[in-house]
Amino acid sequence: YMNALLSLNSSNRFLLNGVKMKTSRTDHFVVSQMRLQRFNNGVWTPVGQLVEGRPR
Repeated sequence: YMNALLSLNSSNRFLLNGVKMKTSRTDHFVVSQMRLQRFNNGVWTPVGQLVEGRPR
């Protein structure tokens, strides 16, 4: 199972549009993209584009 977990490359309908789940043998950080959102009039609205959030 470990080999399968270390080679993920997919999207998920429960993540934000465009966000991918991706891992490798050297990179175990599954979700690396994010988008700021603002709570406005009872709803979350996206602000800007997806940004890379992977730690360096």
